Amino acid sequence: MTGWWQAIGANWHHERPQALPNPMRVMTVAVAPISPHTRTMQLVAWNLVGGKDLLIRTTHVEGEIAKTLESSGDGTRDADRKMLDLCTDLGKIADDADRFFRVPVPAVQVTWQRFTTQAHAASSDCIRVVHDGDPPNKTTPPPAPSGSSISPAKAVEEITSAFETFGAVIGQMLAIMPPNQGNTPEHH
Repeated sequence: MTGWWQAIGANWHHERPQALPNPMRVMTVAVAPISPHTRTMQLVAWNLVGGKDLLIRTTHVEGEIAKTLESSGDGTRDADRKMLDLCTDLGKIADDADRFFRVPVPAVQVTWQRFTTQAHAASSDCIRVVHDGDPPNKTTPPPAPSGSSISPAKAVEEITSAFETFGAVIGQMLAIMPPNQGNTPEHH
C-alpha cells in the first residue's frame, strides 16, 4: 500500500463526496443594518467626492434665478438671455447628478431623484418659454420638439417646485451630517 492510499483511506471509493450546492437554488443572505455613523460617513464621502459641488452649483443657480426673476419685470432681452443660461445650467446640473453616484442614504436619494426629475422638466420648459417669447429673429436655441407652448407662470411654478424639493434634500442631509462639518452648502 502506498502512502497516498493510506492518506486518503481505504474507503475512498465507497464513500460519496458530499454533494455540491444546487446553483439554481436562491441563497438568502442576511444583511446587517447600516449604523447611523456609517451612513453619516458615507454621506460625508459622497459630498467630498463631488456631491457638494452639485449642491453648491444648484444653490448658486437657485439664487441667480431668484435675482433674475425679481428684476425681470422690465422684460428685457438681457433677462431672457440670463434665464436661458440659468435654465440651461439647471438642466446640466440635473444631467450631472443623474450620472453621479447615488446618494448613499436611501431616503435622501429618493428626494434627490425627485429633484433631478423636476429640474429636468423645469429646465426644458423654461428654455421653451424663453424660446417661444423670443422675437422673430430667434436668437435662442430651439427647445426639444413638443406639443403645446408652456406659460411662463407654469415654468416658474416648475422651477419653484424643483427648488423646494432641493431644499428638502438639504434639510435631510443636514439632519444626518455632523454639525460644523461644512459638507453641505448653506441653503435659505
